[in-house]
Amino acid sequence: MKKIVALFAFITIFFCGCETLNMINCKYKVQNVANVSWAGINLTGITSVNDLSVSDLAKAALAVTNQDFNVSFDVNVLGMNETENRAKINGFDYVLLLNEAAITSGENSNSVTIDPNGGSATLPINMKLDVANVLSGGTLNDMIDLVKNVTHYGEGNDSDIAVKFSPWIPVGNTIQKMPYITLNHTLQ
Repeated sequence: MKKIVALFAFITIFFCGCETLNMINCKYKVQNVANVSWAGINLTGITSVNDLSVSDLAKAALAVTNQDFNVSFDVNVLGMNETENRAKINGFDYVLLLNEAAITSGENSNSVTIDPNGGSATLPINMKLDVANVLSGGTLNDMIDLVKNVTHYGEGNDSDIAVKFSPWIPVGNTIQKMPYITLNHTLQ
């Protein structure tokens, strides 16, 4: 049965110039990481505990007391379409990697259309990460180092962050998930 579905998908993709299938011809890369926050603290530009205000330290202390180590942020993936047909992504699965190890995953069911002939679009991936699971036994400085790795992604600094991205395409009445592509700053 899987061979029949794969054959149907291939034939559909080969013969159909449909925008929902053209997304496999697009190129993708991680554009940036934005809106990093924890416990109501905007962590953009924070590089050490000394950068936190008194108010931020109070929020951090309350979050630590409540064992709230959930950091939220957006990973913006840039999709570029060099073909002559529009491309539409019906959604995607994602995995966030740190040092090549998965630290969070999820899915985004929002569709995005990318115009043809050099068109581009940003696919925002809203992520939440329980830092306590990633840094078990670490310190507040370890957490800030992780957040710094995320927040300064793409600013010329080395980062060990990557995203595995698996676009969805419709095949008949079902959604076919494409194989994962590992994204960084290079077009994939």
